[in-house]
Amino acid sequence: MTRIGLGVVLVAVLAAWPEAASAHRLSHSVGKWSVDPAAGRVEAVLEMDVLQVEAVADRRAPSLPAERRAWREQHAGALMQAVLSGVVVADGGRVCQGEPGRVDAREDEDVQIIALAWRCEAPAGAAPFAAFSVRLDFLERLPGDHRHLARFGVGERGRLLRALTAADRTFEHDFSTTPEAATAAEAPPSATLGLDPQPPVAEAGPSGFAAFFAIGLEHIVFGWDHLLFLLALLAVGGSFGALVKVVTAFTVAHSVTLAVAVLGLVSLDDTLVEATIAASIVVVALDNLRRREAADLMRWRWVMTFAFGLVHGFGFAGFLTELELPAGALAVPLAAFNLGVEAGQLALVALAWPALRWAQSRPWHRPRFVVPLSCLVALAGGYWLWERTLGA
Repeated sequence: MTRIGLGVVLVAVLAAWPEAASAHRLSHSVGKWSVDPAAGRVEAVLEMDVLQVEAVADRRAPSLPAERRAWREQHAGALMQAVLSGVVVADGGRVCQGEPGRVDAREDEDVQIIALAWRCEAPAGAAPFAAFSVRLDFLERLPGDHRHLARFGVGERGRLLRALTAADRTFEHDFSTTPEAATAAEAPPSATLGLDPQPPVAEAGPSGFAAFFAIGLEHIVFGWDHLLFLLALLAVGGSFGALVKVVTAFTVAHSVTLAVAVLGLVSLDDTLVEATIAASIVVVALDNLRRREAADLMRWRWVMTFAFGLVHGFGFAGFLTELELPAGALAVPLAAFNLGVEAGQLALVALAWPALRWAQSRPWHRPRFVVPLSCLVALAGGYWLWERTLGA
């Protein structure tokens, strides 16, 4: 098959594969959970994209955003009930009673917002939420790699971060040891429990670190645009130290912008960020086509990687921004996520470098490997650039 034929096949595959167009947008939903021990009440605001809501409710949404508002309003009750029936909230083994909520959406109608509540009636004399648990059965209806990123708030003091999956879909916590539970009998009941984004205390335990590390790793392993970006960087070869320097510069750069984006210090338009990420793939691939020795190309490539890494960091920031974490809760998820990304990149370098070192010593390395591969990567990046701008 000719190079042109390979390019046509690749573009056709990308066009027929919606998940590839989204590239690094892994399947995840966000949940902001609030527990009020004094009132015996649990509230949740779940943010799910349209495809996820379709899977959970078994209802097909219109493809045009302009038509989704009417669809959402028409099926609001069914959508809410489908999600509500897939959540089991319990207090000390006693299942809490679900209450009607509301269904809304973001302005672009791509993300559906489902607000739910549960009333947990404790027996007379029993402490509320002695052994609180939430089980998300609706995760079984979503893709196997889907993660529900949950922020659990306890009264006005704590924040617990967890990433739940279909295989590990239960959150349990003994709230009887918290100050809220100890003083619940004396505290006045609250009519509604807000989601205060700036509590005095925030926490993310070891399981939270492991979850966000895994998410960072997955953003490299399953983030097709980032994979192609790295593939284009590595294709020309170079010493192991030079390759590590390149990918580490990328990690340092995206760590900076990821932090400032999540902290709300800098905000960029999502379309601009996604388009620039696609453009970075094209630029690196075309740079490979310049007739220069690998050592010359790699000498300053870390500078290019650092510059584009700054943009990729804004692309990584989406799910952490959605969690609306206070500054005190960001250290663990940010560190874990960045370490996961770096681990994924270094693993890729370690696996690819022996083959790259062998290949770059062969006369066919550039004409039969670097050039055709870079052309295909440029085509893929060009398709994503079109899809995220003119094709949006």
